[in-house]
Amino acid sequence: MKLQSGVRSLFVALFAGGGAYLGLALIGGYGGLAAGAVIGFFAGIGASLLGGEPEPPRAEDFSATLHQAIEEARASGVDVRELEASANTAYTTSSEYLGEVGEAIARFLKNNRSALPSTTVNKFRHCLAQAGRA
Repeated sequence: MKLQSGVRSLFVALFAGGGAYLGLALIGGYGGLAAGAVIGFFAGIGASLLGGEPEPPRAEDFSATLHQAIEEARASGVDVRELEASANTAYTTSSEYLGEVGEAIARFLKNNRSALPSTTVNKFRHCLAQAGRA
C-alpha cells in the first residue's frame, strides 16, 4: 500500500500541470494514472510548448520611481500629502495597490501637472503606465 501511495504522489508531483485530467486519472488506479499522466503532460506542459495561453502582462515594481517623483514634486513646492498617503498605504492585493495608487497618481497629475518639471511628470507617467492607467 505504501508503494502505491508513493507512486501516486510521484506522478502528482511530476505532472501537477495536468490539472483535472490527472486528478480524475488518480481515481481510476494505475491504468488511469498512466493515461492521466500522458494527458496531463500534453494538457499542462505541452500547451505552453505549443503556444498555450500567453502570460498576462506584469507591472514592474515602480515604487522607487514613484517615491523619487514624489520627492521631486515636494521640492517643486507641490502638496504631495494625499499622493504620498496612497503610495505608503498597505493594500490587501497587488490589484488593489495598482488601482488605488494609479488613481491617486492620475488625480495628482490632473491637478498639478503645470507646476511640475517635465522630468517629474515623465516619472509619474511611467508609474501610471505600470499601474495600467496610462
